[in-house]
Order: sequence, then structure tokens, then C-alpha cells
Amino acid sequence: MLPHEMIATLRDGYHALALGVRLARELLPQVDIALDQKWGPLAAAIPDPELRRQAQASLHGKRFQSEGGAAYALLPEGIHSELLTAIVALQTLADYLDNLCDRSTSRSPEDYRALHDAWLDAFSPEPPTGDYYRLHPEKDDGGYLAALVAAGRAGVLALPSYAAVAPDVRRLAALYVENQVLQHLPPSERPEALRAWHARDCGWPGLKWWEFAAASAGTIGIYALLRAATAPGLERPRIDTILERYYPWFNATNTLLDHYVDQQEDADSGDLNYIALYPAEQRDEQLAAILRRVIQEASQLPDARFHQVVARGMPALYLSEKKMQGPERRAGRKRMLRAIGVVGWALYLLVRAVRARRPSQA
Repeated sequence: MLPHEMIATLRDGYHALALGVRLARELLPQVDIALDQKWGPLAAAIPDPELRRQAQASLHGKRFQSEGGAAYALLPEGIHSELLTAIVALQTLADYLDNLCDRSTSRSPEDYRALHDAWLDAFSPEPPTGDYYRLHPEKDDGGYLAALVAAGRAGVLALPSYAAVAPDVRRLAALYVENQVLQHLPPSERPEALRAWHARDCGWPGLKWWEFAAASAGTIGIYALLRAATAPGLERPRIDTILERYYPWFNATNTLLDHYVDQQEDADSGDLNYIALYPAEQRDEQLAAILRRVIQEASQLPDARFHQVVARGMPALYLSEKKMQGPERRAGRKRMLRAIGVVGWALYLLVRAVRARRPSQA
């Protein structure tokens, strides 16, 4: 490594770790308050036992999704409290709806779409449609789903430049819903439905059908637009830059990493796994190449240091999971860590240290 490259790496590492420490010290305690003191008690008070079980399971099992999404509320000048509140509510909403489609009693695509009207309503200036459980077997959640929609919607609509990003946010939210509906079809129908959707609606050239599904399944691109909307007078060129850099690959990374970690679990259960659709000998290198590309894309965004920390922090988060620590995953883990570089390694060690100190994440 040349001297100027070493200096640049040390500088990037310093900023990444400084941001990581801010996330751990300043942001995570506020996420804890929102989840443990607001949404946790509301979930525990849901009258219907099945809905209560799914709400509590999503809060416990997918907590790290809210923690990761909330990073977008950490601005250079400090935490944007309204955006933090909105993102935690939105991610909790997404995770709850995912559980209702994935693990609950319904197997109806029409029900999945009706439930996800809640996700669309959270980004709409129009009054919420309500009656999200109209096709669902269980209905009495004590107002939990409506409260999540209201909290997310209030924070989103209050952003100074939300009107500028709203058309794009709502389009991306609709893609998310379509993926959720098709992703939860019966296993025998799922691949063909996703292929047909890709052929009909994919606007990104060169993507395979499962890559299009992965790009549609993520939420961080929406959060990046909401983050930009905290600034008054947001102009179209900046919005376009975010869209061009986050879609498709940046937004797909979260889903692809999740599938990478869960390969064996999905193989055992017969679930569709996007990483497994690559030839076996190419899987690690395909994902490593995507990670390198995303880091490069992040360097071309406004506030590039923040987005590069996200680009490296996502793999650091997933690679630090318990299921990635076994000897059979060592080679793949090291290959991914090489792809995200020295700064990514440092974030990986930081994430492991933070998880060891947080009982819910250990």
C-alpha cells in the first residue's frame, strides 16, 4: 500500500469508527427506548393471541433491522429525532407485516396485499385506508398496526422536502409490496411469479430475476431518500443521484446478505434462497463483487462517508451473526471481509463488540 493510500485508509477508518461509536452510544439507546417503552408494550397488549405472538416475535427477532435503519437518522449535526421515530416505526411495521405473511395462519396473496396497504399508507399524504385485516383470519390487534402507520406517516410527512421525494418513495414502496406478495406465494409458484414480474416491470437493465426481487425487497433506499428530505429545498439532481447509486445494487445488498447467511437454513426448510440461485462455485465471488461495487457507488453520493459506512457496515452486521461464526463459514466470511477492506474489518470487530455487550444481540 502506497503512503497516500495508507493515509486515506486511516482517515476513512477513523471516520467510520467514529460514526460507529456514535451509533452505539447515541443512537442505539434511543432505538431501545422506542422499541422497549413504546412498541413492545403495545405489542404485548394486542388482544388476539396470534397477532400478539407475531408482533412480539418480529420485535425480538428482527430488532437489528430497526437498529440498522435508524442509522439514517444520524446526521452530521446530530440525531434527527422525527426521522428516527419514523424509521423505527416503519421498520417495525415492515417486520410485523413480513411475519404475518411468512409465519402466520394466512396463505392468501390477496390478504398479503391488503395487509401491505398499511405500508403504502405510511408514505401517503392521503388519509389512511384502514381495515388492513379485512381478509386476514385474525383481526383484533388493539390498534397496533394503525399506530405504526400513524407514527411512520407523521414523521415522513413532517420532513421539509418530503414532497420532493414522495413520488419516488411511493414507487419504491409499491415495488416492496409486490415483492412481499410474490415472495410469500406457495414455493411451487414463487419462482415463476417472480420471473414474470421481472419480465414485466424490471426497469434496471441486466438484472437477473432474483436480483430484481432483492433490489425491490430492501428498505434502505427509501430511508436514504427520507434522510435527504430532512434538508429544505432538496433538488432533483440530488434525488436522482441517490436513486442511481442505491438502486439496484445498494438496496439489494441487505437482502442478498440475509440470504447468504441463511443458505443452509433455507436449504433445510426448502425456502427460496437468492444466493443459492448462483452457480455454487460462484456464490462467494458474486456477492463479494456486489459488495465492492456498492462501496464504490457509495463514494459517489453526497455525504459519501456516511453511505460508505453503511455499505461496509451492512456486511459487518450480517457477518457478525452467530450462524456465520462456525468453521464451515470461515472461508466465506473471510472472503466477504476482504471485499469490504480494512475499514470493513474494523466495523466488523466493532459490531461484534457491541453485540457482546447487548444481551438481545449477543
